[in-house]
Amino acid sequence: MAEEEGTIAGFRVLRRIGGGRRSDVYLGARPAGGEPVAIKVFRSDESEAGRDAELSILTQLSSPALPSFVDVSSIIGGGLCVIVEHLSGPTLAQLIAARRHLADGEIVTLLAPLVVTISQLHGAGFGLGAITPRSVRFTADGRPVITSLHDARSLTGLAPNERNALLRADYGALAAFVDELAGLVERASLPVAELLHAAQVGRPLEDPLPAVERRLFAWAHPTPMLLGASDQDTDPIPARLSSTEPHIVDSEDVNGRMSWVERAAGWADDGPFRLLLERLRTVARNRRRPLIVAGVLAAVASTTLLVTVPTATASRPVDGPAASSATARPATATSGPGATPRPGGTATPDAITLDDPLAAAAALIAARASCLDRASLPCLSGVDEAGSPAAEADAAAIHRSADAVEIAPTVTLTLSGRSGDAVVVSAADTSGDETRTASLLLLRGEAGWRLRDVFVD
Repeated sequence: MAEEEGTIAGFRVLRRIGGGRRSDVYLGARPAGGEPVAIKVFRSDESEAGRDAELSILTQLSSPALPSFVDVSSIIGGGLCVIVEHLSGPTLAQLIAARRHLADGEIVTLLAPLVVTISQLHGAGFGLGAITPRSVRFTADGRPVITSLHDARSLTGLAPNERNALLRADYGALAAFVDELAGLVERASLPVAELLHAAQVGRPLEDPLPAVERRLFAWAHPTPMLLGASDQDTDPIPARLSSTEPHIVDSEDVNGRMSWVERAAGWADDGPFRLLLERLRTVARNRRRPLIVAGVLAAVASTTLLVTVPTATASRPVDGPAASSATARPATATSGPGATPRPGGTATPDAITLDDPLAAAAALIAARASCLDRASLPCLSGVDEAGSPAAEADAAAIHRSADAVEIAPTVTLTLSGRSGDAVVVSAADTSGDETRTASLLLLRGEAGWRLRDVFVD
């Protein structure tokens, strides 16, 4: 293929890394450097229904078990390609072949985000179609990702019996997937397969996925995936399948990129930390600013424990909270890195990558307003943290043509607290008769600052 020797959609092609009857997948390099990407080029004879469903899912949904969307582009000859994050870990099939069993906690860490993602797909009007150990691949730090969406279909416009048939097929596919894992667990059986098998044939149709998730977390506490370890392992630590022995991810590697722990916070909202987060948010809204800071940072900390507690080297010292009297600045500053968002709604690179959360907040506020005005979900991928409450709320506002939480561009911003790469920024709008305030939770990852949640006071 000619593109192998040059570029595709502006990305330099390094080599072909996969493909099938529907597409070819290439490893690509970003024009300005950074993490590599996966470039999926659809074949010209690929059905539009399957291709369009996959592209809609990748561009519209933010979910922990879907690859992070980078771009979509047309190519020479009239074809289409989609660029997503490159996943450097093994497939689940490879992990199963390398290990004789998985710990119960690893099963929960594997299945919970998959169950949540399938539920999100159904809620957004899509059926997954199929899921197998070969179609799930891990990131280097242990996040499971569904890589094959070629059987996905839109549920929109289908007759009720057709829609229900596709939903039942998904429950059956997930039940078969769980059955394949049953022989790897330490206990006699997985407690969720029966729920999925019953939903596949039960009348009337009932969604089993919320009950599946609850039963998973009642069955075992989630522990990090141990990739590429032998049966002699005892401590579940993040690792790469680079040898037969565990390779411990050091603190620089974990903190230098967007860890999947932060993304997992999106599905943790519906998992074991849901009640904790709800309580923290209730207290935060009804009490003074210091409790808002403590609550949201505690929520981040509780989620981070999911993967980082097994090794002392997997985290770095956490900075103490910043003084609440930090310098305030208007979001509409006319100078400085946060002054002007990039065309198209993406925040100015300097504003979101530098260690200046106030400038980043100003740029993200302006970019978010532009994205919502244009009802553009791909645009919001450069503003909201993937899989976060902010991303889900903004996406829901666009899908349902509902009102999103509005943050006026004239608000005054104040740094209220900071814990490492998590900060809380206070936004005060004094343009009306009464001062309205909100708190923004920002997280900093490999791509810079992103908005994770908005707490309206």
